[in-house]
Parts: sequence; C-alpha cells; structure tokens
Amino acid sequence: MTYDFAHLSQTHDLSLPAWGPYGKRFFGISHLTDQTRGTRFDFTVMPGIYRRKIAFPDALRPSGYLPWNVTPDLASYSYRQQLDDTGKLVCEVTFVAMDDHTRLVASHFLNDSDLPVDCAARLVASLVPNPMKMLEPAPGTEPIKPHLPSPRGLVFDALAPYEERMDGTVGGSAYRIPANMPVPCRRILADSVPCRRILADSVPCHRILADSVPCRRILAADKKLWLRAAPQGKVTLTGDFGAIAIEGDGNFHNYLITNKLSCNSFTFSADQELLVDCFAISPEEPMFTPAPSDSLPEYTRADHAVILRYADVATAYGIRWEPPETLVRRFSVDDFTKILLYHDGMHQEHVWQDYFEHGGSDCHLETLFQPLRVEPHADRWLYAVVADGTPDEVPARLSAFDFARAQEHVREAESRFVAWPASPWRFSQERMAAVLLSNVVYPTYFCGKNVRHHTPGRLWNSLYTWDSGFIGLGLLEIDILRAVENLNAYLTAPGDQDNAFVLHGSPVPVQLYLLYELWNRSCDRELLKYFYPRAKQMYDYLAGHDERSTTLKHSQEPAVCTWDYFYNSGGWDDYPPQRHVHETKRLTAIPCVGTSHIIRGAKMLRSLATLLGEDTSVYDADIQRFTDTLQTYAWDEESGFFGYVDHDKDGKPLGILRHVSGQNFNRGYDGVMPLVAGITTPAQEARFWDALQSPEHFWCRAGLSTVDLAAPYSRSDGYWNGSVWMPYQWFFWKTALDHAQADFAWRIAERALTLWETEVQASHACYEHFSISSGRGAGWHHFGGLSSPVLIWHAAYFVPGTITHGFDILRKSCELTQDGLTAELEIGGRKGDSATLIANLGGTSCTAEYNGAPCPVTTRRPGVFEVTLPKATAGKLTMTIIP
Repeated sequence: MTYDFAHLSQTHDLSLPAWGPYGKRFFGISHLTDQTRGTRFDFTVMPGIYRRKIAFPDALRPSGYLPWNVTPDLASYSYRQQLDDTGKLVCEVTFVAMDDHTRLVASHFLNDSDLPVDCAARLVASLVPNPMKMLEPAPGTEPIKPHLPSPRGLVFDALAPYEERMDGTVGGSAYRIPANMPVPCRRILADSVPCRRILADSVPCHRILADSVPCRRILAADKKLWLRAAPQGKVTLTGDFGAIAIEGDGNFHNYLITNKLSCNSFTFSADQELLVDCFAISPEEPMFTPAPSDSLPEYTRADHAVILRYADVATAYGIRWEPPETLVRRFSVDDFTKILLYHDGMHQEHVWQDYFEHGGSDCHLETLFQPLRVEPHADRWLYAVVADGTPDEVPARLSAFDFARAQEHVREAESRFVAWPASPWRFSQERMAAVLLSNVVYPTYFCGKNVRHHTPGRLWNSLYTWDSGFIGLGLLEIDILRAVENLNAYLTAPGDQDNAFVLHGSPVPVQLYLLYELWNRSCDRELLKYFYPRAKQMYDYLAGHDERSTTLKHSQEPAVCTWDYFYNSGGWDDYPPQRHVHETKRLTAIPCVGTSHIIRGAKMLRSLATLLGEDTSVYDADIQRFTDTLQTYAWDEESGFFGYVDHDKDGKPLGILRHVSGQNFNRGYDGVMPLVAGITTPAQEARFWDALQSPEHFWCRAGLSTVDLAAPYSRSDGYWNGSVWMPYQWFFWKTALDHAQADFAWRIAERALTLWETEVQASHACYEHFSISSGRGAGWHHFGGLSSPVLIWHAAYFVPGTITHGFDILRKSCELTQDGLTAELEIGGRKGDSATLIANLGGTSCTAEYNGAPCPVTTRRPGVFEVTLPKATAGKLTMTIIP
C-alpha cells in the first residue's frame, strides 16, 4: 500500500469523507460545513412508536441506539435503534454514500411481534456552530497569532506554548505571556516561510517548526501594528520599538504598538503577566466581530423536499423523501433534548407549527412521518436523501436520486460492511468493529486546526493518547490506512519545538507498540522511514533525553516518573498505590510502569533502528540502566512483586512503598510490568506466571484482575481495582507468547472473547470493563478504545492469514502463500529461552523449519498452528501446510 507522506506530515486529520458519523450530541450523519470555524451540519433519524414513544439516538447516554455495521472508510454505515423493551421492534438506519455530496438514508422498521404497530420517524437537521465563541477580523484587519518558545517541549492537548482556549478571542485562543519573558517577533520576507495568518477561509493556526517565534508578517508601509491584549492594571511593554505603557481592566482592548515597523524583527517583553489575543496589521484600529452562530434554518418547501439555508454559511443542504406526506417544522428552543424527553411533539396538535421557546439558540428542522403501519412479523422501509452544495446544486442532486433503486444501493453497501469469518464470536466482533470505526467526532482542536478524530467514546470527544494507541491497534485488524492515520495523529514532526508528541491523559506510549505492530504487518520500509524519527522523538522525551523533559528529574537513579504530566501513570485511574500517593501528596514514590514501557519501547525501537541502519547505542544504554534501577531498587523478594520506590526530597531512594498493613502496595499490574519489559530473572518469571494464573491472585471469571485479589487493598467496587480491562491483558498475552506460554495466552484470549460475546449478545453494548463479581460489562456502552484487544485476539485465532507473536520477535520479511509461510525473523530475549509464533494458515496440519532445522508445531484449533522458536537468534522460518 502507498501513502502520501507529504500530506501526512502536514495534518493530524483523517482522510475520511466530508459526510460521516461525526456528531457529538446525536448519532447520525454529519457534514463538515466549515473546517476553519469548526462548524458541522448534523442529520439524525429519530424513530419511534406513533404517539407513544420516541427513541432518539442520544450520543451522551445509553439511549437504545447501537452502531451496527460499517465500511472501513465510513462511506456507509448503519445503526440499530431499539423501539420497545422486548427487543421485538427495532429500526435499522443505514447511511449510504451515493457520491461526495449525497447520502441515502434508509430506515428499516422490523416488527417481530404478534401485533401490528404504528411507527413514526423524525428526520432532524441542525447546523452546529463551534462551541468556542470566537471572534473574526473585519475586512482590512489581519491578525497574527504569537508563537512563543516552548519551555517544556510538550503542551497538554497539543496546544501551542502558553496557549489557552478561550471564548471571545480570535480563533478561540489567547496566550498568557509570563512577566519579563522576551518575546522575539520576526517579519517574514517574500522568499521566506509564509506568515501565520488567520483568514475567514483558512485554518486558524499554522504550526511553524523554526526556532523563531511569534508575529510573522511583512508590514506594509501604510499599515500600523496593533496589539489586542487584556492587561490587568498598568503594564509596560519594552522592546525594539521603545517602551509603551498600556493599561486595562482585565478585558481585551486594542493598543497601538507602532505606526511603522522599519526592521525585520523585534523583541518585546512585559513587566508583568500579560494575556495576549493577537497582533494585528491595520491602517485603523482593528475590528473584530463574533463568528456567526445563528443556526436557525430558513427553508424552502418543495414537492417531498426541503432546501435549508443558514445565515453566513455558503453551503446549502437539502432533504428529499419518498411519500408518504409529512410535516415540517422548526425548533428554536433552549434545550432540544428536553423537548424530546418531556414535550414529545407527536402527541399534541399545536406542534404542527414551528416550536419557539424564548427564541432559544438550540435550533433544528424536523421532518416528521406518522403513522407508519408495520404488520406483525413484517417490515417497512422509509427512504430519504440528504445533500450539500450551492443553492443551485442541491435541488439537482436531490432530484437525481431514483428511489426505485434504493434497495439496490442498500444491498451494495451491506456487501462492503466489515465482516469476519465464521466463529463463535463473530456477532460481538462485528459490533466492536462498528463501534471502533464510527467513534469519530468533529471538531477536535488539534495543533491549531479543527480535525476529525477517533475517540474512545462520544462522552469524551477530546484527545486521548493511550486510549488512541489501542484504537490504532484495533484498527490494524480492519484497515491498515485507518491505523496509519491514527498513529500519525499522535506523533509530531521531527524537531517540533512545541510538542514532542501529542499528550492527553496517561502518558503510556502505546504508539511505540502500534508502530512495531505496523511494521510487522507490512514490512513497509517507507512507512518505517516516515514514522521512526517521530516515534523516537516520543521515546526520547519520555526517556528523559530531551533536556526539557522532567521524567528523570525526580530521583537520583534513572527511573521514569510522569507525575508532572498527569495523575495517571499507567491508565489505571484508581490503582491503589497511585491513588495513595495523590491522596497523601507523596509524589516522591515512583511506579514501575513508566520505566517498564520505556525499556520495552527501547527494545522495539532498537530493532526498527537496525533495519534503517540507525545508531542503537542510546537504546542499549537505556535498557541496561533502567533494568538496573528496577532490579536494584524496586524488586521486593518478600512479596514477589516490584514496588513503588519512595524517595526523599533530594531524590535518594528510601525503599518500597508499603500499605498500612506493611505489605507491598504494588501487588497488581504495575508490580508485574517488568515482566512485559522482558528484564526479569527466571525465578521472578516463575513467581509472576504462577500469580497471574492463580485464582487466588489474578485469574478470575472475567480474566486478569487489575489488582491481586489477595491484597489487603483489593476491592470489588473500584473502577480498575475490582474490574477486568482488556488493554493490560493484551500486554500480558503478548508477553505470554514471548515466554512460550502458549496455553496461558490462549486462556487469556478465549476467556476475553467468551466474556465479550456473552455480554454483547445480551446487551448489544461494547463496554469499557467487566465486573469481577458478575463478569458483566460496565462503564461506557459504546467504548471504542481500550476494549479493542478483542479484535486482535479474534484475528489471531480465527482470521486466516493472521500471524501473531510477542514483542521479542521482529519480522524482517513475511510472505504468505497458499502453501504456507516464509518469514525472516529476528528473535530477541535470553539465549536458551523460547518464544511462540501463531500462524493462522488453514489446512489440517503443518510442518515448520527454522534455519533448516525442524521446530515444534502445535495445532491450537483447525488451521491455527503454534510454533516454538529459540530466542536470541535470527533466521528463516518456513511453515508448510498439509491439506
């Protein structure tokens, strides 16, 4: 597969259609109206039972809608809405791409009861402005955003240094400049890099990687330079233009800086903290007006169609439907959801008119169909098309659709939905794929731009670093392009002075694992050349090689500590010692998880660097020194776990952090993480594998418990402490393969897949985690992030052509044919040990040779073979299928 690396290097967006499931309020279909302003158009089907119940797909709570099927590119997808409590009456809504501007919307009512039912359907359209209340420049005013030096090289949420998202500012951002901080400003000459300007038809910010800062623009001789800032009291600006005193009340005002700037650069500073919106070039005092936010639709009614126009929006939208007749009305209310829940318009005659409540800003247009009779054990279809374009284009696009061919288009879309081979867990896998792929929202503010972004769930429509790494690993089982773009979203260009990588939430570098998996799947050297320096930049920051990083500055011995960046070290919110150190403000205690991930990351990147001929000495040194730290200071022989290491104020290690009972406080996943890093002794490994497989300690009805069940601080009601989650089970599954523990690896996968299928069959929901008490799902119900390992386990054992192994095996090449497998491998680890490779090849049996010598092969299930390979070797593996 080929990739446009030049494009990837300039964006964190996804190459998905302009129409897709991007809404943050209701599940349906959305169109990207204006990516500069972050405006979208939402279109949602709200089915129900005539004058009895409306079942609208509320994306922010469990509301009966279920993502059902999807194509990898999101061109077409469907969801199922449950209409009654019995599950016998449902409506399946399918969105089908007709072209770049038109979507077929097919609503399929299915009545499996013994009685006829009158159904109803609302087609609801709305323009959704960016929730940020932004200002835009008046004609003749050209704003220039400052771009300050980054003191840490990493800003939460991928913001620019000192940037704060704020209403009432140009582009929705202001910059809090510290007192007496020199701010260099450089004019850009005609043959230099373009300036960072904000125009109505362009992206608000452009990330500049040069080491210069702010205010890049050629000043015309007849224009003046202004500053829009919010000083509190009197502030003195000092710079090449002299000293200027400005005074304010903490609100934004315009201040004239100079009538003419004769030099190409200048530097200024303020004698106290100053909140700056932007500089501006304007012959007169600059004018800024609120970005348009009027979303009340004006519409034109046509024969079975409406054309919608919105103020200050160039794009028009249209809806056309197949008869029967319908009612059309507008809403302008304070809270549309409240109207749906408590003032159901299908019940009362007066609501055939427009519904205005105090001229509210929550505006929608509804097209209402009722009653739609559905006979017992029968079905009924309702078709509509929605289109975008100019006011002249939209009517033509609507009228071009032939409703007589609607069924044909639906069937064609269904043939392209993600589907898996037959297995006991197929149903739940297809639901997981639908949730994972459709959990995309817009807008997400990302390095100065509004983009589409995969989210763990619509309740959280922000960035998430470690969750998104697992989203990428799940996407890898469906479409490699989707996984590549997911990785690209969280890694930054080499030399990016603002952000070494994109951080939100737990700083767990799953992106390093994702790159390693991408290479082993594709063996694509161009892909590796593009991503390796980006991944190394992430690694270098977390490993403390970036001088601005503070990960190694909490202890005298080399140990990775990320408390400065987020409260959560490993993604496990209420993990007992983590919770304790925050409650007691004892942040001198350092976990094992950060150091363990960095060791494993160093091993993976070292292997990838060798492929590119890059220097590996930094990885060799890191592996050794971090291993020494964990073994010397963190190992607790008495408990058989590694522990949090407490330190004094000077960073000197004091010993293992202990619970009030005197026991090691780290009897859980963190205490076993050095096993994943691959730096444990044989004796330690034996104790870990015994504990992980023991029902008295970790192994329970739902899988691997986060915390040792026998620990005095183990709970049954915690978020992580008392639950089973999928992501760390994936780490231990891969590690089991690294240690030739193939039977336990299968037990992890089989239990997780069975648990998942049982829950999804019962509830049709894809949950975050599972209760140790009951084995039932809990948390968010459409979770597309940390639950994605179920796709990986299913592929390993049930999808033909899938090759799986642990972290110690690197594929230099891999070729699958109808006769078997040929692969060039490099296998790390300790000499004399073994690792397992799983090959889903088909056939009844298989033989294997490694470097010309026979090696053991076990049949896990028909067509799935496990081969045992020696560690600390390199060579050629040949597996031959016996039909």
